[in-house]
Amino acid sequence: MFGSINLSTSKSLFITKVVPLLCILFLFASTSHGQGLNDNAPLPLDLKGSDVIKWEVKSGLREANGDAVVIIGLTTLHEFSIYESKLTITPPIDHVIKKNEYPESSTAKDPETGEDLKVYKEGNFILTLAPKSIDAVHKNNIILSLKYIACTDKVCLFPTRQKLDIPLTSIEPVNLASLDFESINNPSDPAAVTSDINATADSEKNHNAEGEVLFEEDAPPVGLMTSLFYAFVGGLILNLMPCVFPMLGIKVMSVVKKAGATKRTIRLSGVLYTLGVVVSFVVFGLIIATLKSFGTTVGWGFQLQSPIFIALLSVLFVLMALNFFGFFEFGVPAGLVPQSWMKNRDGLMGEFMAGVMVAIVASPCTAPFMATALGFALAQPAAIMILIFTFLGFGLGAPFLLLTFFPSLTKFLPQPGNWMITFRQLLAFPLLLTSAGLVWIFAKLTNPDQVLSLLALCIAVTFVIWLYHSTKNKGTASRTILLALAFIPLALSAKYTFTIDPSKNTKTKEVSEDGRFEKHGVRWHTFTPTIAEKLVAEGKTVFIDFTASWCLTCQANAKTVFGSSKVRDYVNNNDDVALVYADWTDGNEEITVVLEKFKAPGVPLYLVYKPGKDVPKKLPQILTPGIFLDALK
Repeated sequence: MFGSINLSTSKSLFITKVVPLLCILFLFASTSHGQGLNDNAPLPLDLKGSDVIKWEVKSGLREANGDAVVIIGLTTLHEFSIYESKLTITPPIDHVIKKNEYPESSTAKDPETGEDLKVYKEGNFILTLAPKSIDAVHKNNIILSLKYIACTDKVCLFPTRQKLDIPLTSIEPVNLASLDFESINNPSDPAAVTSDINATADSEKNHNAEGEVLFEEDAPPVGLMTSLFYAFVGGLILNLMPCVFPMLGIKVMSVVKKAGATKRTIRLSGVLYTLGVVVSFVVFGLIIATLKSFGTTVGWGFQLQSPIFIALLSVLFVLMALNFFGFFEFGVPAGLVPQSWMKNRDGLMGEFMAGVMVAIVASPCTAPFMATALGFALAQPAAIMILIFTFLGFGLGAPFLLLTFFPSLTKFLPQPGNWMITFRQLLAFPLLLTSAGLVWIFAKLTNPDQVLSLLALCIAVTFVIWLYHSTKNKGTASRTILLALAFIPLALSAKYTFTIDPSKNTKTKEVSEDGRFEKHGVRWHTFTPTIAEKLVAEGKTVFIDFTASWCLTCQANAKTVFGSSKVRDYVNNNDDVALVYADWTDGNEEITVVLEKFKAPGVPLYLVYKPGKDVPKKLPQILTPGIFLDALK
């Protein structure tokens, strides 16, 4: 379900992006060699702090008293240095800074304020870190998080974040009996364990593994049990989504049709259907866990960033609608499973495959509570992640399972009859509506020519199914010829639909002179990794909307919040507020990194940055005008 690699696309991507990038790097290297970055030549636009500030791990030692003593060396290049006030060193969450020794500093003028400030150009930083637990004592490495700004006397680069993984060696065993964790975790003199004014050792809930606080949030912390509950409830709510509800409706009718069957048969159908759903979600979890183990940053809905997957899903929904209209029936190919399993289309394998189908069509959807559960899951080991995906699948399959164990719940429905045919056909329209929505998303990812090809493919599929249905009474030879001819436009439209050329994709906005564009009646900046810090430095409160065209929750929130005239008036008449639009529709890698950093399983993610605040505030995923305005004020 997650597509395959398109070699022609990869080749095109290599030619159009990688080769020019290599040429630029070569030219940069040849022109800057021996010249120095502080000459009259302008600084390269992509120059980063890590290009001119070099950190080296010198040593790491675990002492007998449990303390870790680490030494890191600093070297600066091309007249750059680090201002003491703009250097932050963060220990891991299970250690605190007990003592530090910094190298000799010199004095330089801040290019922004003109003040004389202490700067570091080279030397060794020696940190003594006290462990906060037995587990911390047994760690054989320390990860320091560095945040600094590289400056000359004329310019400062954007802030740089860097991590140093420092191996620890031990000369003698740690005397565990002498350790006093109580005094470390609850010091009478906090300055005794945080002697570096720029060092942080926060243990708040919203931090990474190295102890760096990532964001503020009003919501309480979420643990495993809460996440399992949210996953189950989110799965239940998925049944009400337009992509899933028609399938549930058909399954309810199947229980009505089986009114004369034994309880065992009815219950077995519910168990197998639920098993199909759960197994599918476990497979989804395994795929995500495997991709993450290879270093790929993924979240829920990442498959919707593939135009090929979107096109396949759109055609699938058309096929399902035609199935609901009665033009054909889905079946399992003969010989694939024992015939005893396929005595009728509602046989054992049929129920299991129905569950698999429901899981697949649910993949584009996100329900309330799901995001919180998945956000917790994606930050956990694979076993816990898969457990949460299991509960999500169980929640999706639970209503039908409950119905099969208590079939009397269907007594309010009419007796089996022609109404079931009409109801089934009626359920085909939400499926067509879902297909149309997927075509709209496909348009956001590609170009008008590709969209026309996809529409032609949907029509060609419909024509082939109609022809197959309407020629049942024709002779075998004439029917075969007609179907063969009908497959020609189907094959051609499929070829053009699935031949994706990224260079032809259209994704343009009307941008004004100040670099902003209009959407939802307000003006937006386009997201870049440094846009928030830049705007905050200008004294603005910044709201970043991480969104995607295929995210129903995102679109509903946007309509609710920016559909309010009170919100639009506040934003448009307040120069101290800036909005940033981070579009993740096509899987922008820079946005993916931010989503992972802030422990978001996908979109939506809403962050508010304010002057004077070191970290942003993370807003809830269900946004209202009141929540939005309160966060900005």
